[in-house]
Amino acid sequence: MRRGLSTLGATTALACGTVLAVPFGAPAAAQAPSPTPRMAEIQAATTDAPARVGRLARIGGIVSFHPDGAERWEPAMLNYPVSDGAAFWTEPGAQADIDLAASRIVMDASTELDINSIDALAVNATLPQGYIYLRLRGLTVGENLTIQTPRGSVLIRVNGRYGVFAGDLDNPTRITVLEGTARISGPNVSLDLAAGQTGLIEGTDDFAARMVPTQDDPFLVAQSQRDRPIAPPPPAPLPQAVAPQPGNRRQAGPPRVPPPVEAPPAVAAMPGGGELGAHGTWAETREYGRVWYPPVATGWRPYRDGRWVWLRRGGWTWVDSAPWGFAPTHYGRWIQYQGRWAWWPGAAPRPVYTPALFAVGPGQHGGRGVSMSVGEARRLNIVLPPPRDLAPVRPAAPGPILFRPLPGQGSIPARPFPR
Repeated sequence: MRRGLSTLGATTALACGTVLAVPFGAPAAAQAPSPTPRMAEIQAATTDAPARVGRLARIGGIVSFHPDGAERWEPAMLNYPVSDGAAFWTEPGAQADIDLAASRIVMDASTELDINSIDALAVNATLPQGYIYLRLRGLTVGENLTIQTPRGSVLIRVNGRYGVFAGDLDNPTRITVLEGTARISGPNVSLDLAAGQTGLIEGTDDFAARMVPTQDDPFLVAQSQRDRPIAPPPPAPLPQAVAPQPGNRRQAGPPRVPPPVEAPPAVAAMPGGGELGAHGTWAETREYGRVWYPPVATGWRPYRDGRWVWLRRGGWTWVDSAPWGFAPTHYGRWIQYQGRWAWWPGAAPRPVYTPALFAVGPGQHGGRGVSMSVGEARRLNIVLPPPRDLAPVRPAAPGPILFRPLPGQGSIPARPFPR
């Protein structure tokens, strides 16, 4: 999956045991996709959605992506689900962010990053060329991330901040640990790095690794500054106490200000979940516990601003256009509470990804989610694919029959139904 491969390459073993040759170079044209899936493949894709994904969280400049099985590179879409087989490319002067739960990978300009696999405990990616910054948070015991470069692999098992430069014919591969620890391995290469250390892998056929002092790096410095917590605004001054009236035994004082409602812990494990508080408002409810209200105008409906895309794993998947739109459309449930749309993150201790959280079928508003008929969706101006493209998919658990659009156009732009 590379354009203009050069002659330098290295065969190295991935953490999962696969042997992969990774030459230097930029992305190349992909092979032709398989024919349009038949109904059996649609059923299989819908029931084979990955349990864990990342998301494309930021696009700065010209960024391309190559979905698994696609025929060509396409312009990147904000909030596109990142799973096995996806590849990303930043043009000169561009950057992109990929969120993985509470962690983030930042791609510098002229960088290709190929996602080999994502599962509950491991992320495995290949960096054929360019530079990435990794900010890892919330890793649990047993979780790890492996970055494959042309000269060796980098294994990270602990939270921290890291920089990985793939290198090229004239420059060595460089791994910098700002916080945390990392292990570099490959043919004739083995090196452990701690915080404040940088490792180089040099050579074109025979590789050698050595440790060097860490130097200031404009890319890593800029990303470190982005990661600095923003100081909260100073609290508003409390109103002055009201003087007690004659005959009033209670001493008046400033009114009690309720503490802000925080997101449930499980939200931090959802890509984009940590940013919801900066965009909308969390509130406590009696029926559902904590819910999140999006920053939208009156009359807003979910699944209106975005598009449907076909993925080999998961089938038709909603890609929301709002910067906050990933977590609420792939985890938990949208509910209508006291006349407003709210997002309920669910009660599961570990979130599970789903392609879309809108059950369209013979149902009514109710429960802890939204289930409605196609006619109701039209009345509410919800964006759905054309009815002729809908295929019934019966869920394994009891509930309404879901409807998924049949693949035909690769993606369907959001066109709200007329009122």
